[in-house]
Amino acid sequence: MVLLFVFIAGVFFSDALPELQATPQSIEGVIKYLLLFPPMALGLCLHSFFLIPRTIESLMGDKPSTLWLAVGGSAVSIGLGFWVDQLFSNFEIAIVMMVLGIFFGFGAILTRFVYLTYLFFLPTMLVNTLSEGKYYGFPWGALIIGFVCSCVAVLHHISKLHSSVGRPTSAST
Repeated sequence: MVLLFVFIAGVFFSDALPELQATPQSIEGVIKYLLLFPPMALGLCLHSFFLIPRTIESLMGDKPSTLWLAVGGSAVSIGLGFWVDQLFSNFEIAIVMMVLGIFFGFGAILTRFVYLTYLFFLPTMLVNTLSEGKYYGFPWGALIIGFVCSCVAVLHHISKLHSSVGRPTSAST
């Protein structure tokens, strides 16, 4: 429910959709974004909503403050990432992303399933960055190779998850 809420807030309550309607993007630009942002959003999800919270959880243990520190780590990570992306020029975007990061981080920690978080984070990020239109200059070759490599890595990971389901683990044997 948290992920759905933050998705709706991130997409429909930002100024991105009105901007996209006012200045529609070219088909070529949209295709470039569809090649660039699935791998980029996956990397951000893995870093900010999986690795950082799980590291904090493993270091802090089962304390009541662990959840809040993990969510805070997610929020700070995603906010700083977008602030750096803006070359430290737009602090407002960093704050907005930190707020969204709180909710996405909270949803990721509660569901403990990074792909579910990714399914909500990707369209939120895609719509908001498409309205900026600053990534059109990327070369086609790099976009296609990056997209294919990330798809192969995800499919490999999912197939390993499915093949290990039902097998006894070393702890259970």
